[in-house]
Amino acid sequence: MERTRIDTYPGIVKLTQDKLDSLSRSIEKRFSSDVIYFNSQIDKASIDVLTDVVLQHQKKSGLKTLTFLIDTPGGNANLIINFIELLRSLYEKINFVVPKYAISAGTFLCLSGNEIYLNSRSALGPIDLQLETDRKYAFNLIRKQVAELEESIKMDSANPNNGNLYHKLTNLRWSYNFTEQLDYQENINHLTEKYLKLYLLKDNGVSNIDEVAKQIPNRLSDYKDMIEYGIYDHDSKILFEKAKRIGIPVKNYEVTFPEITDAIEQFVTLCNDYSAFTGHKNFTLYSRITDYIPNVTEIPKQENTTGK
Repeated sequence: MERTRIDTYPGIVKLTQDKLDSLSRSIEKRFSSDVIYFNSQIDKASIDVLTDVVLQHQKKSGLKTLTFLIDTPGGNANLIINFIELLRSLYEKINFVVPKYAISAGTFLCLSGNEIYLNSRSALGPIDLQLETDRKYAFNLIRKQVAELEESIKMDSANPNNGNLYHKLTNLRWSYNFTEQLDYQENINHLTEKYLKLYLLKDNGVSNIDEVAKQIPNRLSDYKDMIEYGIYDHDSKILFEKAKRIGIPVKNYEVTFPEITDAIEQFVTLCNDYSAFTGHKNFTLYSRITDYIPNVTEIPKQENTTGK
C-alpha cells in the first residue's frame, strides 16, 4: 500500500486527527471496543506513558473490551507483568491485533489476551531469554534437568533419597551462575501458562487446555523445542501458520474481518507517519478517546535494552 505523505498537506494536524478519528471509529465499531495503537520498544519510559493513556482511555470510555493494536521489537518483559495486571483490572476482554510484528516481550503480552489477530505477513516471536549460543545450550540443558529433578521430588515426596535430590537440584540451579536466569525464564513461562489457561485457550475452545498451555511457552523458549518448530534464534519470526502449529489459536484478521483490513493498514500507517512527522520514528501511541498523539515534547526517551 502506498504510504500517505501527510507532511505535504496544509492543516496537517487537523487533517491527520480527523482521518485517524474516522479510522479508529471504524475499528472500534467492528470490535465493539476501545482501540489503542502502540508501536515502540518496551521499556520503562514507553510503558509509563502507555499506562497513563490506558487508564485515562478506559475511565473516559467505560468500555470493558479493548482492541490493542501493537507493533514492537520487544524489550523488558518484567515491565509487561504489571501492565498485564493493569489491563486485566480494567478490561474483561482484550483483543491483540498485530499489523507487523510483536516480538519477544510483545509476544508475551499478546499471549495474555483473549484473542490474537495476525495477518498473512505479521509475526510473533520466541520468548526465550537472550543469551550467547553456547550459554543458551547449557542454560536449556540445566533447565531440563532442573525440571526433571523437581518432578521426581514432587512425585515421590516420601523418598528418603530426596535429600540428595534437593542437594543436586541446588547445585544445578547455581551452575554457570544461571540461578537468576532460571528464575526469570520459569516465571515468564509460568505466567504465560496461567494467562493462556484463563483467556486465549479457554475463549477459543481448546479441549486439552492444561497440556497446550504448558507446551506453548516451552515451544517458544526451550532451545530444543524451538528448533523442532523451525525457530533457530531469538530473532526468528513466527508467522500465522507456524503459530498455529505451535498451538497458539491465532486468527487472520484479513480473513475474519476483511471489511476493516484496509482501515487497520491505513490507521497504522498514518499513526506512524504522524509520529515521524512530529519528530520521532521509534515511538507511536494513539488513543482517540484521550486525543493522545505524541508530540515532540511528550515522546519518552528510549532506553537501550536487550533481553529481559
